[in-house]
Amino acid sequence: MIGPKRGISMRTCVLLEFDMRIKKGEQEDDDLQLIDGASEFSELIAPCSLVRGRIKGECGAIDITYALIYDAVEATIEIDISKVQNGFSFSLSSFVFTYGLHEEIQLFHGIIRESCGLRRLVVAVKMDTWMHLKFKIGKRRL
Repeated sequence: MIGPKRGISMRTCVLLEFDMRIKKGEQEDDDLQLIDGASEFSELIAPCSLVRGRIKGECGAIDITYALIYDAVEATIEIDISKVQNGFSFSLSSFVFTYGLHEEIQLFHGIIRESCGLRRLVVAVKMDTWMHLKFKIGKRRL
């Protein structure tokens, strides 16, 4: 029988499906599967507070932090690095103030070797709140 690998039935507000892999070769079949599964979230599980958890897979684990945010909007962050003379380390974090919480979310951490645009980063923020971005630029070590 040909068709989807799995069927999904939702009984919660949010369903996150994970298919995370460790890049190992040229072909997708060469990659190691870190996590393959799903998590469900609702206001009963995460009532306006940060929740931390660990998702374990065959080749390792992923630490995840999430929150249910009411009246949220999507904030898209785009960074263009226009001119690079020498490589440098670059770190970008976001601070969102929601329901009295002040949590740093690491968005990017790596070495910049040449002019580039970073992938688009998306975070959720509560309507009419401030979002602060923290940039750290250093020597080429990481």
